[in-house]
Parts: sequence; structure tokens; C-alpha cells
Amino acid sequence: MRTAKKPGRMIICTIIAATLLLSFGCLTGCNKTYRTDYLKKYSKYLDYSLGKGNWTLLESQQEEIEFADFAYKYSWWKVEYVDSQGIRRTLAFDNYTGSTPDDVHFSNAVIWAAAEISRDRIETEMTARYSKGGTKTELDVTVASYPLLTEQNSDLSNGKPVITAGSGLKLFDCDTARVFEGHRFYLEVVGTFEDEELYSRALASLYSDIQRFVKADLDVLIYLSLRDKNTGMEKASRQLAYVGGKEFTPELRDGQISKSWYEGLLRETYFPKKDK
Repeated sequence: MRTAKKPGRMIICTIIAATLLLSFGCLTGCNKTYRTDYLKKYSKYLDYSLGKGNWTLLESQQEEIEFADFAYKYSWWKVEYVDSQGIRRTLAFDNYTGSTPDDVHFSNAVIWAAAEISRDRIETEMTARYSKGGTKTELDVTVASYPLLTEQNSDLSNGKPVITAGSGLKLFDCDTARVFEGHRFYLEVVGTFEDEELYSRALASLYSDIQRFVKADLDVLIYLSLRDKNTGMEKASRQLAYVGGKEFTPELRDGQISKSWYEGLLRETYFPKKDK
């Protein structure tokens, strides 16, 4: 049985950070305990999404965050399951919501978990497609959520929670296309090749191969380089940028794509400013 890469807890950290910022609006002596039992509240969804009898509670703990004049108490849980491809995975979530509704908060954790699964599958599939005996190919895929400031308001589900039992997002057999449709994610793909033919093919078709595999138009930053097999020295490199299936000429800084330029392009595409 294969073991999945350790899932990131970025969404949990992001939400906690956002909550802490809101917390500074409290007057002295601000204390709160988050009591909602998510394991109980979302048990039917977990049975649907992970498979009834296919998940177990791995860890559970109460935490307390204290500052000079206020304190928050909350709980977190980590459950373990085996997905449809036989990979052992975990889903971590907490009830530290701030002012975010429970369904949205829990949905954020589920969506990030689904994005991590999708990332794993894309990386595995593309590495296999662009590998060749006798040469070394390295493909590293990262999934990120681009900041939308007030437009996003820390809600990855865009106001439509994905945790309804029977029709919500399934993690056991994750629909990769659904993960990237309507959620503010983009991929960064870093590829290093020793074979010139594979490098050239990746320049021409890596994005379209990812697009066909996921079955959705994606927002993707691609960094590709060709290195000498013997010396490891870089012989050539190229950066590509795609938004919703359309290729854009990237703005380069120090030879690399400017992420601030790219994320600005995403905001302009999906949340254009209205004329005054």
C-alpha cells in the first residue's frame, strides 16, 4: 500500500491567522471557547466522503491560544482513510472558526484536502508521461490559493459548502475537475529534464496533458529547464503562464515569473474592477 505525502495544513493556518487578526478588535478580557463537535456534526458527510467504515479517528486534541488580554480554546481532529487508489490519507480539521460559519470553515479544510489529492495525482501522472529510461526527469507540482483580499474573504467554497452527504465533494474517489472548477487554486509545475526530446515535448504539450488529465481548464505556472546529464549544468530554460486555458506571455523578474504579476492577472480575470 502506498502512503500519500503528508497533507498540508495551510488552510487551517490561514484561517487561524485571519481569525487572530479579527481578534484584535476585542476589548480587554476577550475569551471564547469553540465547542462544536465537528466529528459528530459532520459524521454523515465523513461516511459519504471517505466511505462508511473506511475512516478512523487518528488524533484529537484541545488547544488553547493565549495572549495578553484574551484567550481562545478550540478542538482539532485528524481522521485517516484509504482512498480508491489504495493510498492512505488523512483529513485534518478544527472548529476554530472566528466569524466564519461552521459549514464554510469545514468546507475549506475539505477543499484543501481535495486539492492536495489532485496535486499528488497530477504529479504522479505527468512524471510517468515525461520519464525515459537512462535519463532523469523531475516534476514537482505545488497547489496554491491566490489571495483575493476582500473578494475571497477566506471562503474557498465561494459561499457554497461542499460537505452535503450524498452530493458533496468526495475525497475517497476525488473528482479532480470539480476541485479546480470554481475554487481559487492555481498550480506551479517545476520540471527538470536531462533529455532534450522530453524537454521540447513538455514545452509544447505539458499544459495540454495536464488539462486533459484533469478534464478542466486550469491556471498554471510552469518552469521548465534542460540540464546536462553529466555536469548537471543548465542548458536551457523556459517559463509559461496559463489562465483558464489561455497562454499569456509572463512578466519576468530576474529570469523568473513574477508571482505578484501572475496573481494580479488572476484577480483581473476573475474579479475585474468595475468602472466607476
